[in-house]
Amino acid sequence: MTRPRSQRNPLRTFPENAASRLRYSPQIMSDISLEIEHLAHDFVVRIVAAAQAQTLDRVLAAVGASFGRIQASLPAGRNQKAARPVASTPRRKLKLGRAALATRKLQGRYLSVIRPLQPAARERVKKVAHEKGVAEAIKFAATLT
Repeated sequence: MTRPRSQRNPLRTFPENAASRLRYSPQIMSDISLEIEHLAHDFVVRIVAAAQAQTLDRVLAAVGASFGRIQASLPAGRNQKAARPVASTPRRKLKLGRAALATRKLQGRYLSVIRPLQPAARERVKKVAHEKGVAEAIKFAATLT
């Protein structure tokens, strides 16, 4: 019994006995399946090789970048000439008095105390710093942690 065209499965293009209808001998079918198997194997080998090459390129780039960073931080060796610095204006030495150094040290302590606090507690500490000073804010923050 034949189904109407609207009820046929479009995904099923070859029925089970397609080989007998096309009059392929079993020998030809086995040769074709071996050829398909070889093509599939060759395709898989090529895909794996491409993936490995891509991974190797990424690893080599990462290692090269790491060595570049390491080599830049190492002092010049005996066989290497030290790189000459690019001509630029020399930086002026910052001359700070005792008061300025103490202020910077206090500011560093304040930042290290305020950093781990929750936002609400941080705002409270900032308010104390504004009203009573940074030293008092540091003491107040120590009571919050």
